[in-house]
Amino acid sequence: MQKMSYKGWAWPENPEKYEEFYQCEPVYTKNSQKVWVFRGMGPRKLTIKGEGVFCGKDAFSDFKALSALFYNEGSGELIHPVWGSIQAYFTELEMTQEPKENEIAYRFTFQQADLNDAIPK
Repeated sequence: MQKMSYKGWAWPENPEKYEEFYQCEPVYTKNSQKVWVFRGMGPRKLTIKGEGVFCGKDAFSDFKALSALFYNEGSGELIHPVWGSIQAYFTELEMTQEPKENEIAYRFTFQQADLNDAIPK
């Protein structure tokens, strides 16, 4: 199977867990009588969360490479081998255990960018 990638960097092994969360919230405004009125649904938001483990002699350098992407400014193309690609911001990265000699567990979050390259509110 093809590897998941972000900004051209491919995971050595695909994350063990991959989840997509879709969300939008109602929008209300006050009318001329100062009464709140439903105006429709706000922008759609897609949040992608996942977790995995880097293993082997390159575990630490693989995590460092992923963390370097976190600090890289701007959005980038996130490609999942099954679900396709989206433009996204890397918004969270967490090491979820004390690193062992050849193993580092991690979690990540991406937020899809809209057509203006912004994250919907």
